[in-house]
Amino acid sequence: GIVPTGLPRDVELVVREGESGTFRFAINHTDAEVKVVLPDGSRAAVPAGTVEIFRDPR
Repeated sequence: GIVPTGLPRDVELVVREGESGTFRFAINHTDAEVKVVLPDGSRAAVPAGTVEIFRDPR
């Protein structure tokens, strides 16, 4: 999944699992865009003050 170590200060990662897959919520409380590492090793942007949701299907 998203690697929680090395997250910038004021960026949270919340993981929830359900019948339709695993959902990872990257919550950016900062005023700058940050990058998070996805399960495939690529990076995704999380804009300032937003939440991005990533789903790993079952």
